[in-house]
Amino acid sequence: MGKFEKGHNLATGRPKGAQNKTTTELKALIAEICDKGLTRLTAEVGDMETKELIDFVSKVLPYVMPKLQNTNLTTNEDIDAITISFKKKDE
Repeated sequence: MGKFEKGHNLATGRPKGAQNKTTTELKALIAEICDKGLTRLTAEVGDMETKELIDFVSKVLPYVMPKLQNTNLTTNEDIDAITISFKKKDE
């Protein structure tokens, strides 16, 4: 008795992908801090140079949104380069 039996289904454990209580609470707390500080943050971010803004967003974003996997683009055309432009929004 007390020995594990193969095929025993009573103890299934946590479902795959389920987060523990601490992780869920921590993510909610970080989101709440971001929401409450958004007004102040917007004022601070508005004074940043473009390079500083991109650096700030790249450091903070992983704490708010999950990272996405890389996506590869395969085409039949020869592409030498892709240009991506960023413009600072004027108010």
